[in-house]
Amino acid sequence: MLQKNEINSMIDYIRQKMISSANTLGLASPETIKLSQELDEYIAAYQFQNKQN
Repeated sequence: MLQKNEINSMIDYIRQKMISSANTLGLASPETIKLSQELDEYIAAYQFQNKQN
């Protein structure tokens, strides 16, 4: 399992990629949606880890 700082880094990285994708390809593009779903997974993992502590 990833550490909190690693999850935070991934959240920031994917968020920036998603914003870029949305700006260039649109909100409904498959790439933007894929990145949004991936971001959701990392956010859920972060929340789960915070709940454990």
